[in-house]
Amino acid sequence: MKKNLNRRHFLKKSMTASTAAMLGISLEEKILLGRATAKANAAERQTSGKDLPAGKISNVKISRLICGGNLINGFAHARDVIYVSPLLRHYFTDIKRAGDNGAVGAFIHGGVSESFLADGKVDLLAKAVQFIKDQGIVAGVAGHKVEVPIACEKAGVNPDFCMKTLHNIKYWSANRQPEHDNIWCVTPEKTVEFMQTVNKPWIAYKVMAAGAIHPQEGFRYAYENGADFICAGMFDFQVREDTIIAKNILHGTVARQRPWRS
Repeated sequence: MKKNLNRRHFLKKSMTASTAAMLGISLEEKILLGRATAKANAAERQTSGKDLPAGKISNVKISRLICGGNLINGFAHARDVIYVSPLLRHYFTDIKRAGDNGAVGAFIHGGVSESFLADGKVDLLAKAVQFIKDQGIVAGVAGHKVEVPIACEKAGVNPDFCMKTLHNIKYWSANRQPEHDNIWCVTPEKTVEFMQTVNKPWIAYKVMAAGAIHPQEGFRYAYENGADFICAGMFDFQVREDTIIAKNILHGTVARQRPWRS
């Protein structure tokens, strides 16, 4: 009997402690959420009534902040955190083929472009671009390496837009080797310099270095260094904050040397 009473006493105390802990965490989360919401609301008031600026690629009007596809596709660069990609595959539902659902554009994936370039098959990039255009949608070529847009310009590949990674390398894991899944724009200065000469619209991606750089810093760096658009990976709960950040930057002073190309 005493053992049963002790057990009930233990369970009662454990449940009370767990409830208290849950209430404590809930209160902490409410405080943090309140602060974040207040900060976002204050930032939003700066551009209240103003739309997120847009540009054009060919005849297609596109906002200067685009939701990236890696998260939706179910894979992500997460350095040594191995569970992120499975998390994304469970978080997002499957997506039907883009072309069958009214996609207005397509691009050649950066890894594919770099593979063609390494094999000396830049002509295949040109054929792929033309194939996309033949479908009646805008066509682009992406690359993590600046050698991709350089080769395209030299060979006369004529995409409607370029996609090139851009971020600074002032974050904690940038000095590790690229094969450790932590850096995507090895030579940002060279990228900025070359893209000054490119007259096509430029969509910058990996601007937050897969979460290592805050969007406030990453967005400004990309816009001020010549990007016409930013393609940024976002969870649904990040869309509002990222949009506010982009609006505030673009409706403020953007110190850039490269003219807007769209």
